[in-house]
Amino acid sequence: MMWLLLLAACTTADASIIQRVAATPLARGAVLRVASDLTGGLPLEQWKTRVTRFPNETAATSLRSVYKYQGGLKAFWSGTGARVVEGSCSGAVLLGARGCAHEFLRQTAPSIADTALAAFAVGAAAGACQALVMGPCTYLVTRSAVEGKSAVRCLRDAFADKSLWRGIATIYAGAGAVAMRQATNWASRQGLTDLFQRRLGLPLLACGVLGGIGSCWNTPLEVKRIRAQSGLGSLGDVWREEGLAGCFRGVTPRAAQAAWQTCFMVVLPTLLF
Repeated sequence: MMWLLLLAACTTADASIIQRVAATPLARGAVLRVASDLTGGLPLEQWKTRVTRFPNETAATSLRSVYKYQGGLKAFWSGTGARVVEGSCSGAVLLGARGCAHEFLRQTAPSIADTALAAFAVGAAAGACQALVMGPCTYLVTRSAVEGKSAVRCLRDAFADKSLWRGIATIYAGAGAVAMRQATNWASRQGLTDLFQRRLGLPLLACGVLGGIGSCWNTPLEVKRIRAQSGLGSLGDVWREEGLAGCFRGVTPRAAQAAWQTCFMVVLPTLLF
């Protein structure tokens, strides 16, 4: 569904739609996403990566371990350079693609354009678009968190003693999981926030928090992505070794991160723009 919507929007929407809808949201998306990462998203990412990679640690123990064993307070902002690049690109793509997809629906299917179903579909299409830029960047952030190296060093290591194409394949390890995660992430965050507001009548900020937390049903996809990018095997290995609980490892910091990002990328654009 998400890919069909995206393909239709790209092939049938005229240039005026793209120019009118995407230009400003690109800048807004970049600024909002970087702001969300620097003010809390990146520390939560480091915590989430640690608790997912070390199954013998609890969420609280992993939080302390990031500080104690990975370089103190600055460890929570390890990989900031790659994260800023990823955040600015993925945030721009998210709001730009979301705006184009929504405008496409308004012109081709106005009867459903402002429904909760449309919010789910538009969020999925926009989230899927992010995978192209997020694949390499999340690889660098994850490797930086795991190995305690700079993002530049991790990038050099990815291409060391390898052909260009093998190096590219390395930095896109887990990209399929990233695409699935992002599509389901933003379908859930956008759709659930809209649904909660329509059905429960709660303040938009509260709906954003609930929508972000509710999107964590797809945590196994995030576990799969971290395992693939850390060289620790597959999700099947997690299932065999730890069962269902292992597939949802790291859900506590991930829920906090999801709520934080949803407030920045779904709630704030609605309130401010």
